[in-house]
Amino acid sequence: PVLQFNPVLSVLSGENVGGSVPLSVPEGETLTLGRSQISEEDLTIGREHIALWRRGDALFVRDQGSKNGTFLN
Repeated sequence: PVLQFNPVLSVLSGENVGGSVPLSVPEGETLTLGRSQISEEDLTIGREHIALWRRGDALFVRDQGSKNGTFLN
């Protein structure tokens, strides 16, 4: 199944404010995002900052214990 929306990670603060990362999360897989996918230079982003997975058209996000947290919407 294809998601009915196009999820995007938007950078709201830090060195890459205004940047974005399109998210493609296949059913049954977990995508982990961190500094290497978003910004190597921004030390506020953890190496493995968030995990994303989907079930049907629902996208789930879990902070991976980052010291700066994860904020949605």
